[in-house]
Amino acid sequence: MRLAPAIAACWLLALGAAGAARAATTKLYIAATGGTQVYVVDVATNSLVKTLEVGKSPHGIAATTDGRWLWIATEGDGKLHKIDAVRDVETASFDLGPYQQEIEITNDGRLLYTGRFMDGCYDVFDTAKESVVARIPVDGNPHNVVKAANDDRYMYLSPMSIDPDTVAKSAIKRGTLRDCAGKPKTAYLPNDKVYIADTRTNTVVGTIPVGGSPRPIAASDDGRRLYADIDGWLGFLVIDLQARKVIERVKFPLVTDDEKTTFSRAHGIWVTPDQKEVWTASVNHGVVYAYDRTVEPVRLVARIPVGAAPYWISFSPDDRMGYISLSEGDAIAVIDVASHKLVKTIPLPKGSGPKTTQVVVAPTP
Repeated sequence: MRLAPAIAACWLLALGAAGAARAATTKLYIAATGGTQVYVVDVATNSLVKTLEVGKSPHGIAATTDGRWLWIATEGDGKLHKIDAVRDVETASFDLGPYQQEIEITNDGRLLYTGRFMDGCYDVFDTAKESVVARIPVDGNPHNVVKAANDDRYMYLSPMSIDPDTVAKSAIKRGTLRDCAGKPKTAYLPNDKVYIADTRTNTVVGTIPVGGSPRPIAASDDGRRLYADIDGWLGFLVIDLQARKVIERVKFPLVTDDEKTTFSRAHGIWVTPDQKEVWTASVNHGVVYAYDRTVEPVRLVARIPVGAAPYWISFSPDDRMGYISLSEGDAIAVIDVASHKLVKTIPLPKGSGPKTTQVVVAPTP
C-alpha cells in the first residue's frame, strides 16, 4: 500500500518516536550500604531486575548526563567503581582511600567530586586521566555534594560534623582523622556551612552559613535555589544561591502524638524534575513531605507516610514516580507524584540497608 505524503510523514514520525522509546531504558540504582551490592530496578515495571556486586558499603552514586556510565563510591574499601550502565557491568575500579561518601560529576563527565569522610577533604577525580587531580580541604566531615543540572560551574559541598567531644577525639587518637595530604590531624573543626567550589579551578570561592551541620542538599536545575537538611532542625532550609544566604527555614508540621513526642531528623531531599516541588523526609517519623517551591515561602502540599526510616529521594524523569529508600525497612517506597500516594513497596534483601539512589536513563545496546 502506498501512503500519502502527509500520512507517510506521520508514520515515519511515529516510527521514530517508537525507536526513540526503545533506545533507552530507565533504571533506579540503589546503594545497599549494609552489604556490597547495588540493586537495579526497572522503572517501567517497578521491579528488581539485577544485583551488582561492587564493594563494601556502597555509598555514592553519580551518572553521566547521557546515561552511559555510572560511578559508585564504596565507603568500606575506599574505591570508585565505573559501571557500564547499558550492560550493568563494572569495567574499572580505582582506589581513592577509605570512607568515600556521596559523589557528583560535571555535565561533560570529566570531573567527579567525592568526599572522604574522615579526611576533611573532597577529592576531584579526572575520569579521563583516571586519577585525582585536585583536593579541596573543608571543615567537618566531607559527606554530600551536588550541582545544578543546567549549570555545573559550581559544586556545592556539605560536610557534616561528627561529635567533636567523643567521636572526633577518638578518631584523632586512633589516627583515622586526616587532612587532604593524608597527615593525621591533631584538632577537629566542626562545620556549619555549605561550601561553593568552582569547577574551573577546583577551589572554594564562597561559603554559606547554615547554622548547623548540613546533611543532604539539592539544587534547582537553574542554580538559583539550594535546599538543605540540617542536623538539629526538623525541616529544611531554602538558600538563595545568587545572594548566598538562607532565606527561609521550614519546619515540618507534627501531626500525631507520636510525632510530637518522638525525636526525629530530616534526611533526604530532592526537587521534582518539573521543578515544581521539593520533597524531604522525617526519618524517625516515617513521613515524606512535599512542598510547592513555585511560591515563596514554600507551601506544604502533602505529607506522605511511607514506613521505616525514609532516607533518600529520587524521581523518574517523567515526573510520574518518586522513589524513597527505607533504610531500616530494606525496601523502596514508590510514590505517585501527582496524587502523593504510596502505590508500591519494592522489597530488598534483609539487612541491605538501602540509602542513596539515582535514576538513570541508559541507552539500549
